[in-house]
Amino acid sequence: MATATFSGQYGHNMTLEVWSDWNRQDTVNNRSIVNLQARLRTNGYASVWGVTAPMTIYVDGGGEIVNAGVNIGTNSSLLIFGKDYVVNHDGNGNKTVNISFKVDINTGGYGSATVNLSIPLPTIQRASDISASTGTLGSAMTININRKNSDFKHTVKYNFGALSGTIATNVDTSVSWTPPADLATEIPSNTSGIGGITVDTYSGSTIIGSKSAQLTLNVPASMTPTLGSITLTDSNTAVKNLLNTANTFA
Repeated sequence: MATATFSGQYGHNMTLEVWSDWNRQDTVNNRSIVNLQARLRTNGYASVWGVTAPMTIYVDGGGEIVNAGVNIGTNSSLLIFGKDYVVNHDGNGNKTVNISFKVDINTGGYGSATVNLSIPLPTIQRASDISASTGTLGSAMTININRKNSDFKHTVKYNFGALSGTIATNVDTSVSWTPPADLATEIPSNTSGIGGITVDTYSGSTIIGSKSAQLTLNVPASMTPTLGSITLTDSNTAVKNLLNTANTFA
């Protein structure tokens, strides 16, 4: 809650109070429904009757002017405003909503009061996270997903060198994948290589966001070339005829 006293000769006897009573998240649309309320509170010396007071309200940049009927006696409170606002969050699900609320009495020694407040809204969890993964070509590996909302589904994709593809769709929190052996063509001179895994997060058919992590793939021993034996042949004919043997090496 934020408060301000009124200007004017008797303004210090009346206070404007502004607060947000609750907010509700709309996860799919990445926004919050924010409730805003305001009231007047008087001490034992203030009373205002029969006044129509314009209220100038800005919430998250959008403004409006609304009139309130003010009839309040001493030592009292009067609710003069209550409304829900739709506030969009940023791409990461974060949002601080800025509010400005002004009430003009402008009669009987009471002027105006303005309250400014900023409300950090709870973060809306967005795209699911994925950790770096290591596997071996031709062998099954498990890809785990840290899901932020139990209703979300995922499409899991890979890229490795110039090759890419979709591993699975409609995934919950993990998927088993056997990296195809032909990915070895992307690392002809190495026994391992680095690519990436991307997880697209969906709520129904709406994409929430994407996260990527490193993918390390090893070439199995069965696919690694080995050197068996070497046969050396002397191509010098004169030496072969002289020594009467095909292969002579010092």
